[in-house]
Amino acid sequence: IILDDLSSLLADEKWKTREIVTTVGFLQWAKEIREKGPLFFKKEKGLWEHILTQGKCERVEEKRASYKEVKKKEICFSKEDTALFSEIVWRHYHMKLDESLLSILGYCLMEEEKREKLIIMTESHGRDDFLGLDSSRTVGWFTSMYPILLEKNKKENWEEEFLSLKEQVRKVSHCGIGYGVNKWLVHCIEKEIGEMVCFNYIGDFVKALDNRFFTYEDREMGDDYSQQISY
Repeated sequence: IILDDLSSLLADEKWKTREIVTTVGFLQWAKEIREKGPLFFKKEKGLWEHILTQGKCERVEEKRASYKEVKKKEICFSKEDTALFSEIVWRHYHMKLDESLLSILGYCLMEEEKREKLIIMTESHGRDDFLGLDSSRTVGWFTSMYPILLEKNKKENWEEEFLSLKEQVRKVSHCGIGYGVNKWLVHCIEKEIGEMVCFNYIGDFVKALDNRFFTYEDREMGDDYSQQISY
């Protein structure tokens, strides 16, 4: 949002007369969620209880460790391969990029660990306008985190299994905000989630950097956390 505004201002010599488009403020958004969210998402309580009951989410033995012990693995695809993959999954399966990546991750984990079910904690942008609140141009952290249950349906081939997982991903609506509302505002979800794989699709930055003023920085920015911090 900020890069888009800065690019527009730098490119427009008449920026002083340019109309500023604003959307709902973060405080108003939070107030509406607190007041109207519990009633709106009351019907989702059964969904979240089912997910936490049916899926096995414990993945590692509980222990204290420091970030120094964490191993980091990066896999990079070329711009061309990424564009091709995105086009194929949309044209043939009508899937968004985040849906396809999450489905593939779930399938591979279940294959590797010989599981029939798996919970993946998913992080989304949380900018859903279910209450008529447009936050598309609001700077702020609206992130929501919620569990998704993926289950094998023993289809005849990988493609059919892939499509089945897509439909399971789509069972969660409104960016999963209902999980947080039911757990932290209404306090009606008591089951705790153990250690698990987390999935975070950060988004597509192509449009944000589609200008002549900003580009990617390729220098190493350092660690996200101090290596002495334990988790």
